[in-house]
Amino acid sequence: MPDPKNHSLKKTAEEAYVRAHVRTIELVDAIYDRLQDMPAPACGHAIHWGHVGDLNHVNSLLQQIADLLDRRG
Repeated sequence: MPDPKNHSLKKTAEEAYVRAHVRTIELVDAIYDRLQDMPAPACGHAIHWGHVGDLNHVNSLLQQIADLLDRRG
């Protein structure tokens, strides 16, 4: 006989997972939009080393996320 307590926990975990997944997609979309808004040399912006550092930091964080997702896959 199924344990109703386990069923309740599973349903709760599934609902929490769906909410977390939706939030993840929202964050990825927001990150993409912000990256598109960053200065670009072709748009007449004077690029400096601070911009390079910012992008390298973003790349480092994104690589950590990609590595985490690869391990979980």
